[in-house]
Amino acid sequence: MISECDGKSNPYSIYSAKELEKATNKYDPNQLIDSDPYFDMYKGFHEEYDCPILVKCFRDYGLEKAIKEIVLSSQANRHKNVLRLLGCCLETEIPILVFEYPHCGTLSKHIGTEKDHVVGRIVDRTLGHAALEFTIPDWITEKVDVFGFGIVLLEILLGESRFETFLKVDQLLDQSHQAPTASGMASSSLKVDEEINNAHQHHRASSSDSAKVLPGAESEQFMACGELALKCRRENPEERPTMTEVAEELRRIIRSQSSTSNEK
Repeated sequence: MISECDGKSNPYSIYSAKELEKATNKYDPNQLIDSDPYFDMYKGFHEEYDCPILVKCFRDYGLEKAIKEIVLSSQANRHKNVLRLLGCCLETEIPILVFEYPHCGTLSKHIGTEKDHVVGRIVDRTLGHAALEFTIPDWITEKVDVFGFGIVLLEILLGESRFETFLKVDQLLDQSHQAPTASGMASSSLKVDEEINNAHQHHRASSSDSAKVLPGAESEQFMACGELALKCRRENPEERPTMTEVAEELRRIIRSQSSTSNEK
């Protein structure tokens, strides 16, 4: 972990198991705000610090994932768009992680629908935002995060919950799986583009909160984001861009939007 963080340290608090049990009211099911096969996330309130917190409990087989999340959170702990890791509890077999509470709400709250709260299930052989190889420990690389980012970007573009997005986009992409011909791939690609374009038209006409996520987006920029999202969620990890390439493409799209606005 020290090498991954380039020798830099972050001050973390160590919480007792009793402390977190009290904060979550003995892990009251009514405090559960997120859950999947790997973890349960509870909203808690820490009386001593007088603030709400998020308590993430991994399941029995989640030790490796808990350690990896600590490392990743340490690397991005100062990023304004990443929940800050406050500390953890080491009294349990698998560390319990404690994060700051998102006072402005989560991304899904702003772009999702009333159907947001669903139980995780397998869709297109993947789970939630995770790529297929996420279930195979030795295959976990940066490209898993790229896949997850692609799904989040699709959610923003389509303004729908993650499973609605999966079902809609994968239904279109499955046509190319069933008929892997050049014409079939082209037809599927066109239909995906059409779906994203339809979402863009709805985005421009709608006054809903989800339509305000990308204010002033032009058709070319909207479609470019859609194309980038689909590249990120390719099934073969080697065919996905790196996060550096993703960031550069987003900068290019922003520059393109700025130049278009100046011309007007």
